[in-house]
Amino acid sequence: MPNRSFQSIPKPLGLFAKVALSTLKKNHFKALPHAEYSVDAVKINRKHLSSYNSICGYQDLDTLPPLYLGILSMPLQLSLMVGEDFPFAILGIVHIRNTVEQFKPVNVTDTIALATRFGEITPHEKGKLFTFITTAKVKGEIVWESVASYLARGKTEGVVPKSDKKESRLTAKPNDINEDFVLPEDLGRRYALISGDFNFIHIHAVTAKAFGFKRAIAHGMWTKARSVAALGTLPNAYFLDVQFKMPVFLPNKVHLQAQKNGQKTTFELTGAKDGKPHLLGTLQER
Repeated sequence: MPNRSFQSIPKPLGLFAKVALSTLKKNHFKALPHAEYSVDAVKINRKHLSSYNSICGYQDLDTLPPLYLGILSMPLQLSLMVGEDFPFAILGIVHIRNTVEQFKPVNVTDTIALATRFGEITPHEKGKLFTFITTAKVKGEIVWESVASYLARGKTEGVVPKSDKKESRLTAKPNDINEDFVLPEDLGRRYALISGDFNFIHIHAVTAKAFGFKRAIAHGMWTKARSVAALGTLPNAYFLDVQFKMPVFLPNKVHLQAQKNGQKTTFELTGAKDGKPHLLGTLQER
């Protein structure tokens, strides 16, 4: 595995010229490169963390929110895609699932070793799925791990069977969490400035239309973070699994409903008017 270690997390803006060139690639490869990129000593920038907490609805605490290490690792993912023999065009890929497992809380003062690597390519009815696996270590111990699944839209080789499994939806119960979020038109641009994810499908209606969307769509990592923030205090160890369904077009108003059953919380983000699902998730205490 060709590993590459950085002294600090790469600046995402410096990668965008290479990202644009990736549009010339064709998705004919059947495997992802065996490669891992890492930073051995990440220190948390409290000002940046506070900006992230503010836009996602978290309080400033002594521990990191669930997805913050995910956005810190995004430039490592970009570097992998432009630095290795990555088979897909980067612009326009869609985040469709994200899991996070926290083994113990990560403190703001911790020195963190952050590493990300490619997973696998699998067929999908709308193209191909690929994954990134990201781990965070403190003093040599894995404290956090995430698997991000992305869809590269295009032709699929062979026949991809559709799942017959019907997804269960929440029905109203007395102790449910219910909250509405109003998403302004510029949310994608504001979140991009903090997260570094300037994928054109999130930035403006004009750029989103170039990739087949009628308007810009909210970042999946923002909708997940904002939903989890509304759940309140999280356990010290948990597994968080979210599937991104229909895109959230901007501007918009969405509704969060969550139910707790023992050590498991199930939640969904839907359209405030039509009730169509945008995000389905579970939080399981470990």
